[in-house]
Amino acid sequence: ITPELGILYPADGKVLTDDNGKAAADILPGSNAGKAIVTARYGEYSASLNFTTLGDQPKLSLRLVNENGYIINMVSADSPARLEAVLTDDFGKPVFNEIIKFGATTGILSPADGLALTDRTGKAYVTLSAGSKPGPGTASAEHGEDSAKLNFVTTGDDIGVVNISLRLITPDGKNIISKDSPGQLEAILTDSDRNPLPNQVIAFKASLGVIEPEAATSLTDEEGRAYIRLSAGSKPGAGSATATFGEYSSESVSFYTEGDQVGETGVTLSLRLLDNITGNPLEKIGIGTQARLVASLRDADDKPVSAQSVTFTTTAGHFQPIVEADPLPTVRSEVTNTEGQAAVILFAGTTAGKGVVTAVFGQESVSLNFIIE
Repeated sequence: ITPELGILYPADGKVLTDDNGKAAADILPGSNAGKAIVTARYGEYSASLNFTTLGDQPKLSLRLVNENGYIINMVSADSPARLEAVLTDDFGKPVFNEIIKFGATTGILSPADGLALTDRTGKAYVTLSAGSKPGPGTASAEHGEDSAKLNFVTTGDDIGVVNISLRLITPDGKNIISKDSPGQLEAILTDSDRNPLPNQVIAFKASLGVIEPEAATSLTDEEGRAYIRLSAGSKPGAGSATATFGEYSSESVSFYTEGDQVGETGVTLSLRLLDNITGNPLEKIGIGTQARLVASLRDADDKPVSAQSVTFTTTAGHFQPIVEADPLPTVRSEVTNTEGQAAVILFAGTTAGKGVVTAVFGQESVSLNFIIE
């Protein structure tokens, strides 16, 4: 065979004829592309033929499979996956006891270093779990100069061990709250690798003062932070606050409240449906278009209430999904900004009809009717 073009098997090219006088050898594509010649000789007799090789013989392949061995492209906490690499030699035979280096741009590999040995079938395995960050990723396998890659999506719902911390934020930096100087509790939620955990429910508790909203829960943002308002209440004294996520609790934060806030805290919630471009109020949305929902939180002094989680729902259309692979959501939570506003984009979809959008903050809720046409 022409040198460096195609691979002859057996390597010495010697094959015995069978009962029909036929002898056969395999030609593998090898790693170089080009036109080649193969020749068969017997004594002084010979015959040749031309062929072309694409040189596309892979030595290393990679696939993502579930526990039953089926090929998949999505990883979740309920469905962890296995990265499976197969290493072969130039003749397509499995290579035993070689180190394969695995990698992934998201999710969690086990073992963490991504190293595994090939078995007698040339296969090496590592486990890929969902991790805490949802979205698309790329997995890889390497052996020397050979490599293979594949794309996948993780739901990011395999949180594992978490860390939660808590601090009290006040205007003057002191842990003292009053009617004119309420505080804000900030919890930070991360996984064991200190990666932030977004869209998780944090529960807050305080021995004095008043937590708003009354439900005392808030969603973490993209940085793993959740906020809740702590007002003075009507009882003065020293108190403590904690934040919890499932079985995990933060260390307590101590504070002092003047207790000079008599009666209700007076937080009000309003909702507007606006044109996404002009900002004008809307009652109707065209099919296939979108609008902007804006909820506003104000305290008893008509001051904006920031860093609070407002939950939006809709009976028609949908909100933008957080992860592209998610189903189109009809419930979405957002945190109010420094102006006390939380906003979401409402997509009308393709079906005409009437709908209702609602914003909820603690025990407060407000709704608007709209039409898709």
